[in-house]
Amino acid sequence: MTPRTRLRFPHLLSPAAVGPVSLPNRLVMSPMTRFRVGEDGVPAPLNARYYAQRAGAGLLIGEGAYVEPRGRLTPRTAGFCSETQIAAWGGVTDAVREAGGRMFLQLCHGGRVSHPRLQPGGGDPVAPSAIAFAGQVRVAESEHAGVRKVPAPTPRGLETGEIPMIVEAFAEAARRARETGFEGVELHASSGLLHQQFLTPAANRRTDGYGGGATARCRFVIETLEAMIATAGGGRVGVKIGPTFAYNGIEMALAEVVDTYDVLLRMLDRLDLAYVHLQRPTWSLRLGPEDFDVLAFVRERRRGTLIAAGEFDRTSAEAALAAGRCDLIAFGRRFIANPDLPERIRRDAPENGWDEATLYSPLAEGFTDYPTLPDEPASAPGRPAAPPIRPSGRR
Repeated sequence: MTPRTRLRFPHLLSPAAVGPVSLPNRLVMSPMTRFRVGEDGVPAPLNARYYAQRAGAGLLIGEGAYVEPRGRLTPRTAGFCSETQIAAWGGVTDAVREAGGRMFLQLCHGGRVSHPRLQPGGGDPVAPSAIAFAGQVRVAESEHAGVRKVPAPTPRGLETGEIPMIVEAFAEAARRARETGFEGVELHASSGLLHQQFLTPAANRRTDGYGGGATARCRFVIETLEAMIATAGGGRVGVKIGPTFAYNGIEMALAEVVDTYDVLLRMLDRLDLAYVHLQRPTWSLRLGPEDFDVLAFVRERRRGTLIAAGEFDRTSAEAALAAGRCDLIAFGRRFIANPDLPERIRRDAPENGWDEATLYSPLAEGFTDYPTLPDEPASAPGRPAAPPIRPSGRR
């Protein structure tokens, strides 16, 4: 190999695997809500094109899809519970497969991060306990109205007998996802959604075996994952966690973080998981002191495959992989703006910058219109290099 073609980022571009799925590189496209799905939660051909454009990623993780109607957390986000929604996701996996890609689907439940306007029959959102968070949720006045924020309502605490039904909804969604063409699924247990609410003492005041000490607060996450593995298969289920990610009302002292996630990670290592996906916080959404290295904390307790996400660029990602701090790196906005990000890294070519104004619009602009490199590397300037990531207040 000549100096001209020697790879500058050999670790990022080396092959890997998650469970039984072989990956051509170690770049993962993060699951990102883009508000490009209709009020019915059904993906459109535009969504299929968006993911297929980015099929060069080692692994694509589809945006969080709610597994039951009560789990809907915002307008214009995807569902995976109605037959129409599931069939439409099949069109996405077909497009990705035809483009040579591999895709997991993130499954989620908003819990208290919702509003009666988003709930079946206008009911209250459900949560571990009837505790509102001091934040806002998104609603739309009608199908064609813009999304606006309103104060988060007080949720209804789940009855003990309801919890197995939610676990079953995740298990059924995992089964259907495999049938629909996804290589696997990811449980979203971060971003302040239902599973992280159960992990958080300030949101979980239960006394029925799902609350109290750390082991009991981890129970819902573990039972959900066990049920998903039973239907999707060993090595086909991942989980996303954010121990220090202070979003959607998550408040924990550092001692609570360490106690809870030390227990959770040791329990996770007993499961046949594809990976653990760590969401590192941005500077404004951090729990605990700045010098707390959450990646090192998780790596010490995670023997299996670890994906790290949060403010990486190609240089810092390569360094983290080379040092063994993680096994794969998830990129968010860089994959939004650069559908061909792995190829740009292979060529050491500039990256397109992302357009903040179109990140969450309902249009194709800023979604499927970012340019890719031409066939001849020498004529590939791209847009200006990507700016530093700024916290957006969105997951």
